Amino acid sequence: MRGCLGRNSLPFPPLLLILCSVSTPGSDSEKKPAITATTPRPSPRWDRAAVRFLLIFVVLVVICGVMVRTEWFDRVFLRSYTSFIASLSGDLLHTIGVHATVDGTRILSPTFSVEIRKGCDGLEAALLLLCATVAYPFSSFRTRLLALVSGYLLIFVLNLIRVVGLFLIGLNWPAMVEFVHTYVAQFAIITATMIFWLFWIARDQAAGRRESAGATAA
Repeated sequence: MRGCLGRNSLPFPPLLLILCSVSTPGSDSEKKPAITATTPRPSPRWDRAAVRFLLIFVVLVVICGVMVRTEWFDRVFLRSYTSFIASLSGDLLHTIGVHATVDGTRILSPTFSVEIRKGCDGLEAALLLLCATVAYPFSSFRTRLLALVSGYLLIFVLNLIRVVGLFLIGLNWPAMVEFVHTYVAQFAIITATMIFWLFWIARDQAAGRRESAGATAA
């Protein structure tokens, strides 16, 4: 039996919506003019920082979306990257005692094989996280860099686990591969990416509040 890990997976709109709706530091910390009875003014839903974050994020997403759909990207980067994922997945399978051979982007066994295609490489989640991290006004470059590196490593490791897990499911319960690939595995990566992003936002905002409190106390 042969499976293809790729474009039949769920897209990432849930992650996109979460990233776009995250508040930026300016949305709570900036002082707003007092509202009097003679000059009623409703509070704006979006402040400048949030609008700036959203615009930069959308522009970066469009640029990345165009880039990953080019033949140049497939030829120069994607083929080698997916082959690398297949090779690492094969090594992990050998480590746990599973006999499998790797041929380019395919992982093969006598009874089951998978081919890693575009969409099962973890790049969509990684690029969305990249765009959001670049667009968000983190308090320091170090924080931004740590979020980028650790986020990419998290997604890469989770994607390896997904590929290896789906191959093992294909060997033992082939009828479950499509369901687990399309819904369970994809949802797990989306959820992990959202939690990771929200964690770094909360961490950065908490650090900013501590710095503000320290400056006020001084």
